[in-house]
Amino acid sequence: MENKLCFSVYGELYVVDLDRMLYFEADDHYTHVYYSSGTHFMIPFGLAKVEAALSNKGRAGDAFLRLGRKYIVNIRRVFHVNAVKQVAVLADDHGTNYTLRLPKPVLRMLMEDISGKPQITTLLLFTSYAADERTSVYFRVCLCLKKTNNVKL
Repeated sequence: MENKLCFSVYGELYVVDLDRMLYFEADDHYTHVYYSSGTHFMIPFGLAKVEAALSNKGRAGDAFLRLGRKYIVNIRRVFHVNAVKQVAVLADDHGTNYTLRLPKPVLRMLMEDISGKPQITTLLLFTSYAADERTSVYFRVCLCLKKTNNVKL
């Protein structure tokens, strides 16, 4: 059962086939499971337990990435990420798109993970100083790598 997660509780067994997975979605102490076939069901475990089970799966769990507090996605199913509009779009086997709304830093991390290289972010910096009794405002555009959380200039 290399590509399956098994969860048991109170005499019940929940089997999650990782080869068919699209994404997991947190819902309080439950997790919604979305398959690429369009099947959707809920398991009575939190997303943290699912994440721990995935980390124990080795290579089978490598295709999954935790995105914020709400999602774990199969990055092989992501076909569009837009950090400006704050969405990631996944596709199932039938051509149905699933749009997930996520914060910009999380989406930039996803973009970096998928592409394998740091994302370049454009920052607009404002510098003002007094010269000849006038205050001038200059705009400088600076490129910085996403890898650095603390931008120092």
